[in-house]
Amino acid sequence: MAATHQDLWVFIHRTDPDGSFESICPVCFETVCLQEREEDLARAEHAHACDPDGLVKLAYFWNSAQD
Repeated sequence: MAATHQDLWVFIHRTDPDGSFESICPVCFETVCLQEREEDLARAEHAHACDPDGLVKLAYFWNSAQD
């Protein structure tokens, strides 16, 4: 099976106060999933696709050439 772009990204894992684990996309910064076990995050990370509308908004926000 060929590697996908998600396989090359390093998703941020955060432990919530209740002990669950949250996965955050390093590109669009959206929460990908919330699981009780950190090992269970991989499936959702692999299936994640960034919302194109959200990426356009991020590009506009980070564009230093904008007025």
